[in-house]
Amino acid sequence: MFRRFLRGRWLKNYLARKGRPADARFERNDVEFGPLLDSDLRAVWRIEKVSYPSPWPVSVFQDLMDDSLHGFEAGRVEGKLVCYAGYAAKGEIGHIINVCVHPDIRQRGLGALLLERLLERLVDEGFTKATLEVRERNLGAQLLYRKLGFKAYEQNQGYYFDTEEAAILMDRELIPKIIDEPVASRDTTHGTHISFR
Repeated sequence: MFRRFLRGRWLKNYLARKGRPADARFERNDVEFGPLLDSDLRAVWRIEKVSYPSPWPVSVFQDLMDDSLHGFEAGRVEGKLVCYAGYAAKGEIGHIINVCVHPDIRQRGLGALLLERLLERLVDEGFTKATLEVRERNLGAQLLYRKLGFKAYEQNQGYYFDTEEAAILMDRELIPKIIDEPVASRDTTHGTHISFR
């Protein structure tokens, strides 16, 4: 039912209400991001089952959500959970452990929006580097990660037990936000003005 709900009229109706074509990509203001909640776990399980050959059980998500060294970010459109991502704290490294967008609405920009939000959260929490692993055959995800600044640094043969597929290990530096501070400067033509650096 959940799968039919997303594939069916919901997406077309949503985009029509926004005055956008049926093949439009999601924009940042379409998605409400926040922490993954216990009440999301049924939807998480449904998305996991249709996304992975070996989905994580709900109990794994529950255990990780209860652990202070892990965090999850969820994306909702009109209150419906459509994507989520998680990380593990490893010192100054935020290791991304799960990124998932419902398959019926992939290739519409949600993965990029979700990862951008997760990277912002990692910066806010003081991490200096983000790492992840991706299946060797998942070229779409690898391309997305590269667009977001990740670089491959190692390959782990047979990493995924379910398919014995290799994992590509990737990382990127995280740069803290610089808050724009007004700086007074002198413009001889127009007097003093405020600029931002």
